[in-house]
Amino acid sequence: MSTLLRDTLTEVKKGNLSVQEACYYLLGMPVSNANRTTLFVNTVEPEKRVSTLKSEDVLKTMDPDSTDILCRGLLDHYTNRPDCLEDLCLAEFATMYNYKGQEQRVNMTMIREKIETPTPTKSLSYRVTGSL
Repeated sequence: MSTLLRDTLTEVKKGNLSVQEACYYLLGMPVSNANRTTLFVNTVEPEKRVSTLKSEDVLKTMDPDSTDILCRGLLDHYTNRPDCLEDLCLAEFATMYNYKGQEQRVNMTMIREKIETPTPTKSLSYRVTGSL
């Protein structure tokens, strides 16, 4: 018997979980849903930002002398946004647009042709960290 199943059975016997909840957990189904996501926008100085390296498969296919080894992030997409989105501030851009790799280029082309104000899918809260 797996540890997960054993732990779940223990919790059910204690009365901490209903049988339905135990089934949901074992099947990997969400017990609750939320329609808001949290987005962290790293706005510290560029030299202090942490970036993610591209995957090993992508790096192997690149030119060995290439310096473009970091994944593009939200701030990169914001600074290179199309002219039709030039009036958006960073907060609006971050809450209204998602980037998902290569297929996003098609979506940005569609935005240029048909400008609509999308509904924000994320909420943005401001937090000041560090010294000013």
